Amino acid sequence: MDSDPIADRFRLDRVGIEPCPGCGDPVQAISAFGRVWHECPRCAEQEKQQRRQREKIDRALAQWAVVTPPTYREKIDRSRIHPTIALAMDLDFSSGIGLVGPSGIGKTRVAFFALRMASARGLLPGRVTAAEYREAVSLRHSGAKETASRAEELIRMAKWSRALLIDDIGKGANTPAGDEAFYNLLEHRRAEKLLTFWTSNGGSGWLRKKLGADYGPAIVKRLVDLATGPDGYRIFSTQEET
Repeated sequence: MDSDPIADRFRLDRVGIEPCPGCGDPVQAISAFGRVWHECPRCAEQEKQQRRQREKIDRALAQWAVVTPPTYREKIDRSRIHPTIALAMDLDFSSGIGLVGPSGIGKTRVAFFALRMASARGLLPGRVTAAEYREAVSLRHSGAKETASRAEELIRMAKWSRALLIDDIGKGANTPAGDEAFYNLLEHRRAEKLLTFWTSNGGSGWLRKKLGADYGPAIVKRLVDLATGPDGYRIFSTQEET
């Protein structure tokens, strides 16, 4: 019987056991479409994990674009960043950082850069100012259902984002309830080992005064904890006191 060239083209032939080109394991080799394919469970699982990681990174970077204002999505001109703050850009962002100094020196821009680098590792990012978090805490029991729902969503995002930027710590009015809630947020993220980047216009002494005697020292301690990595403190300050 004459062979059918079309059928021959689509026929699968097992050609025996061969080393996998990817990992070297002995696997079944199959000839098809003029090529030899190797049925390797180990390589198939690695490819699946790599695909999942790529999907995680794509989702995280898309989320970063959502939470980041357009002006902070632009490429950073390092010459316009205060030299001390710019040093943070040389880190690997596997641990949190703190950026301290007056307005206009590039703290927030560098913090969003750090958030993007974390997103590029597949960590879903979030962003909130300290004042926004305090306001959400005060509104979560609001009689207006939609307002309370938005507040709860923001609080949940701040608590559980795999990488979070907390901007402008120390700005705005303080209340004992707000200070307690903010401390609890920092303590939660420290305990859960969640990556946290933060900015403040003032150092530890300024924050203790702004945040009050009850929670100021404890909040400062947690901020230091969140900006400490295996290589030590990761707080970059343009002021003598951090």
